Amino acid sequence: MRPLYLSFICMLWAVAAFGQLEASIVEEFRTLSEGSQSAFVMSLPTGDSKLVKKAWAKYSKKKFKKKAKYEKGEDRMFTDDARIKDMSTNTVDLYVRTVIVGEDSLEFVLWCNLGVVYLSAKEYPDRANLARGYMQEFASLIFLDILKAREKEEKAALKLQEKAAKKQEKAIAKLAKKIEKYQEEIAKIEAKIGEVEEEKGKEEEILLEQEEAIKAQKEQIKQSQQAIQLQKKKT
Repeated sequence: MRPLYLSFICMLWAVAAFGQLEASIVEEFRTLSEGSQSAFVMSLPTGDSKLVKKAWAKYSKKKFKKKAKYEKGEDRMFTDDARIKDMSTNTVDLYVRTVIVGEDSLEFVLWCNLGVVYLSAKEYPDRANLARGYMQEFASLIFLDILKAREKEEKAALKLQEKAAKKQEKAIAKLAKKIEKYQEEIAKIEAKIGEVEEEKGKEEEILLEQEEAIKAQKEQIKQSQQAIQLQKKKT
């Protein structure tokens, strides 16, 4: 149940983040060591250039049977003598460069050297569409990698939250026990106070009774003294 739920969440996130899951591709002139040449520029929703380059090397090897390699002294990758059906009867040299645009976006630039010229929609519209198709296919793999990375991050965050929640539950249970203990102590003290007050009340009653007895005795003494005085006067 949980994997299905995560897949559903990932699908919703993908639609929100990538729209129709199609990358924007434009054709324009970009500069490389051979000068300004026609290139295909694709926008990707990630700032992780390393991830994209690694994925392209893997894709190139699987799709064109040639692995893309980093060129020394050049900020680009090069696939030498790739055989691409319907693009050229000869081999094709592919050049790739990534340009960071923002924290979560970069440009993936692809040049296709057909030998004599660089591929362009103006000269070879069908072949240009083929190149765009490869780029869209590659983009879908990047989207998948991004989703997997996001899912991994979310799982890690969820695990931390669950761990924190368990820790908090233990802390709450511990506090609840302390409160229960305090309440028991309070009840004992209140009971003791009640007993003391009850004893005090009894003592006060005894004192009142004693005071009344003393008062009665004083009254009797007074009456006896008055009687003695009267007797003396008579004699």
